[in-house]
Amino acid sequence: GDLATYLNLTIEEGTGGTFGDCTGFTLENIIESGTTLAGFDTTHTNYATGAGVWDPASTPVWKTYRVTVALDAATPDVEQGESVTAAPFTWEVES
Repeated sequence: GDLATYLNLTIEEGTGGTFGDCTGFTLENIIESGTTLAGFDTTHTNYATGAGVWDPASTPVWKTYRVTVALDAATPDVEQGESVTAAPFTWEVES
C-alpha cells in the first residue's frame, strides 16, 4: 500500500524530556511539519538535503527531538492492515 503517504510527520527540536517521555520537553525549533513520512523520505536523502539547523558548537551541546506521526483522517479504507516496514532516520553532524 501507500500508507506512508497518509502518515503526517512533525519533527520538533528542543531540550528536556527523556527517551520515550516528552515530559519537560521545551520546543525550540520545528524542523518538519505539514509533510508526510513519504514526502520527508523523498525530500531529505543525504547530508546536503538534510533537515535541521542546530549548530553543535552552540550551547547546549545536546538536543532532544520529538517525532510525531499521525494518520491522516482522509486515509482510504484500502490502507487498513498496511504497514510501513522501513522509516530510517540518520542523525549526522559535520563540521
